[in-house]
Amino acid sequence: MKQFLLKRIFVVFLLTGSWLFAPIYFIAHPKIEANYDSLSKKLTPYSVDVRGYYRSDGTYVRPHSRRPPGSVKRDKPIKSEMSKVSTTMFIVSAGFYGSLAALLIGSLDTIKLHEKDYHNFLFNKVIDQIKLDFTYLKNKPSNLINRKISRYNRYSKVYDCIRCDEHIGQYEFNWSNLAKRKPQKICLNCMQSEKSERFTEGLMYVYEYQKSIEKFVSIFNELCFAIDEKYVFEEHEIEGYFNKKLIESRT
Repeated sequence: MKQFLLKRIFVVFLLTGSWLFAPIYFIAHPKIEANYDSLSKKLTPYSVDVRGYYRSDGTYVRPHSRRPPGSVKRDKPIKSEMSKVSTTMFIVSAGFYGSLAALLIGSLDTIKLHEKDYHNFLFNKVIDQIKLDFTYLKNKPSNLINRKISRYNRYSKVYDCIRCDEHIGQYEFNWSNLAKRKPQKICLNCMQSEKSERFTEGLMYVYEYQKSIEKFVSIFNELCFAIDEKYVFEEHEIEGYFNKKLIESRT
């Protein structure tokens, strides 16, 4: 899982452009800053001291320093160049810190979402290594019913076995006479206990189904353990995939 997460964060790193702005910032920023400092030293210093005085309107001006006459015009090209350097410095810094912020936010989002992504990634990776063969199972006897592997597995009514009166669950194998109204149902236990040839094909199918799905779950768990021994899938999800593919094979 850690390897999968690191790969996803690396993709975020590439997309945010941190790989581009980081070297530019650490290489170019010191040079730009040094250039700015060099230009600032070329400015005329505030070398003229002015004593405090009163203006004609009575306002008092405190003692201060100012540049010599003509220095403002002389310093104008230097200040213009400093402005360009300052803008370049801002762009480089904004690009670096912006990409860094995007990398941090993207990494946090990836960490939050990676569990679900990894779940699907690992599930599909295991499934790709398993070959499903429904040569026998796709030919289900028409009288054998189980909502889990029915192509029309919408909600159905509740029925009781006509032999033992026990409730038959929607996801339990049972025999049906397929009547449209009030169909007669026989549960799996009664099918097994009643020695009748009409149940032979159905019971063989149930046996083959149970053997196949148990084998599928076992192989799936072994392959999953080989890839990531710390990750475990719920059995109902593995069986659900098997039943889904079985239904597709029968369409």
